Amino acid sequence: MIVILCLDDRNGMMFNNCRQSRDRAVAADIIRLVDGEKLFMNEYSSGFFSEKTANMLIDEDFLSRGDKGFYFVENNSLKNFAKKINKVIVYRWNRVYPSDLKLELPINQWKKTIDAEFAGNSHDKITREVYTR
Repeated sequence: MIVILCLDDRNGMMFNNCRQSRDRAVAADIIRLVDGEKLFMNEYSSGFFSEKTANMLIDEDFLSRGDKGFYFVENNSLKNFAKKINKVIVYRWNRVYPSDLKLELPINQWKKTIDAEFAGNSHDKITREVYTR
């Protein structure tokens, strides 16, 4: 299972039931990255993408599927699915925002294989990090 997340610099995911930020460049990068493979998400997270593609599979219980593919996660705890996850792709806004939902995976103990920066629409610098077990 490959999980895609957007995190602030303190691993915050959400604040007051809202995403911390939204950037069109990140959405476009995710679409390019998955390259037509299955991209699972819930209804809330489908709002992150202005354009829907045929490979986006929207299901409120999407994390329980355990299928191969990519899982875009914004407002779900990953604690119960940690053993299924073999790769995490993190987009960081390089900011600290208030958050009440934080990443519960110890990715700082995983191997970071990619650390790339690009310009976003809402942020001058966005960092994509890839972690594997």
